[in-house]
Amino acid sequence: VSTQSTGAKKADSQYTAERERCLAEIRSIEAETEAISAEIASAASAVESGLEAGLAAVAARKAAYAALLAEQAEEQSELGRVVEHTLDLVAGHKELVADTLDQTLQLLDDSVQECAK
Repeated sequence: VSTQSTGAKKADSQYTAERERCLAEIRSIEAETEAISAEIASAASAVESGLEAGLAAVAARKAAYAALLAEQAEEQSELGRVVEHTLDLVAGHKELVADTLDQTLQLLDDSVQECAK
């Protein structure tokens, strides 16, 4: 009975030691898993921050481009108004020149008729 009891105690002691070793290994793996999870979360946060910064930069560039397009459209509109005004002035000068030419020709004609008398 004593040999069986000693053998059982030895087997129980070996089982307990093996169980404690396994539990310690499980705790170690859990700690490593938590550390890896923290690293993954940190990396994901950095990637997300980078994406947000990239999106903000793209939005800023888009806004700047839109402002530039609006400015160019305004400049083109102003240029169109200047061209229209210039064309109106040219048309007005053309009429003035035509009237002046008509009056000059009329004066010449009157002078010729006066000289012919």
